[in-house]
Amino acid sequence: MKRTGTITRSRFLPAAALAALLSSCGSPPADGVAIVRVYGPIQTEPDETMLGIQQGGADAVVRKIRGYRKNERVKAIVLRINSPGGTVAASQEILSEIKQAKKDGKKVVVSMADLAASGGYYIACHADEIYADPGTITGSIGVYMGAINATKLAKKIGVKVDVIKSGEHKDIMSPWRDMTDQERDLIQEAVMDVYEQFVSEVASGRNMKAEKVRPLADGRIYTGRQAKKVGLVDKMGGLHDAIRAAAKLAGIEGEPAIIKDYDGFWGEMLSSMEPTAKKNGGLVEVLAGPASTTDFVPVTYMMPRISL
Repeated sequence: MKRTGTITRSRFLPAAALAALLSSCGSPPADGVAIVRVYGPIQTEPDETMLGIQQGGADAVVRKIRGYRKNERVKAIVLRINSPGGTVAASQEILSEIKQAKKDGKKVVVSMADLAASGGYYIACHADEIYADPGTITGSIGVYMGAINATKLAKKIGVKVDVIKSGEHKDIMSPWRDMTDQERDLIQEAVMDVYEQFVSEVASGRNMKAEKVRPLADGRIYTGRQAKKVGLVDKMGGLHDAIRAAAKLAGIEGEPAIIKDYDGFWGEMLSSMEPTAKKNGGLVEVLAGPASTTDFVPVTYMMPRISL
């Protein structure tokens, strides 16, 4: 990879990436708005598939935000969220990077799509402004942890599991035995500890008292319109409303440039299948340079863990 002026050259530069680069030739690099998409469950994922296609777990999203906050041309970040939530630590790491971006002077605006619930709301709550569609599903502020109890099934089919463990609670929430009252209390204590962390972040991010947040944080969902009424969302609007709002907050006049990373051959091929900003409202995409990840979060199924 070699840089010449404002052009990034690669032996295998896709047509979509080349077009975006050529559109910026002959003019100084423009300040603009970067978009980070968080789609699907929020959790830690491998960075690449067996085919070498980069994908986007929490680590990838964090790296993308970090790259944009270190880019002087990026004046604002729009976080586009379409997620039902996910694991606690993954959500916290993304939120931590968002808060750092704000400390570094970046404006952060959230655009909620179909769904921005639980962990999806967790990563949104510290944004300078939150946009949602009237029918967006959000909220679900709370924590849960669950596991299957297969003891009756195992007994019915004649399966017996022998467990050798180092401590009394090492196989807590095992599907092969009932949970004791003491273990249930231990799990409840852990869940409530994370719940208080969630409430604290919402209260801080939305400039609300924790006492006002708790009645809203019983796990219920809200439409975007309902969320606006109770103070969890700022304005009604879609992605491009959020982009223009971010540009305005950052002091960018007129239509902002959309600054994006070069996502590698397959990442550019996949993103080229989506409608581009250039086709919607006259926004122009400009490549920021080599990137480490794309924005895709795959669905996987894992062992029980505390989830938002």
